Amino acid sequence: MTTSHKKLIIAVFISLAVAETYSTACQRLSTVALKKKLLAVGGTLNPNLVAVDKKGTARFKPHFRNKHVNRVTSIVNDEIDEDMEDGDAEELYDDVKYRRRRLRSRERRSTTVGTCYSPGTPVNSRYILCHMCDSTTVLSTEYFPRYINEVICNPNEQKTCFQGQGECTSNAVPTIFLKKSGQCTTNSNGILMEEWNPVTINIRTCCECRLYPGSYLIPISV
Repeated sequence: MTTSHKKLIIAVFISLAVAETYSTACQRLSTVALKKKLLAVGGTLNPNLVAVDKKGTARFKPHFRNKHVNRVTSIVNDEIDEDMEDGDAEELYDDVKYRRRRLRSRERRSTTVGTCYSPGTPVNSRYILCHMCDSTTVLSTEYFPRYINEVICNPNEQKTCFQGQGECTSNAVPTIFLKKSGQCTTNSNGILMEEWNPVTINIRTCCECRLYPGSYLIPISV
């Protein structure tokens, strides 16, 4: 490793340390302030859709009404895979960022599966075609709000539907949340505050059967 590469590596670690020190100097925004900011950028605080704390999840209502259901509890963790770039000193720098992102992403979204429904079950006066479940999703602490009331395809069942003629796929609604940037911003009083920016997260709202190309059911479904 050349001297220039060593200097670059040292500079990278110093910059990371400075950034972390800088971020710890930020004062936290209150829940009230975060709510106001969320609504100002077009987000929602619908109590049946999102909650700002675990206590608020008690207000989540089931999306469907049916007595003949399968109640289960399991957890599905969603992680984000990010590729590292090639290089020497640059590769080490990317590796540091990669490992930091991985630590965060491991808890980015954790979904607890609750009440599940099987194909053919009458729900809200209609018969469903896929295995689907009410669920509660928890985002990591860098997001606001953190708790989401969702409907997902049952991760413990097969995805095919109509005897293999299609596949069960989640539908989602893009919704605005806030995400902590890790930086500070100065308010009107000259105080350093946490910076939160709007981001769009897809809230899963149903699980529907979509036919494969060439399915014999296509002519009778249009």
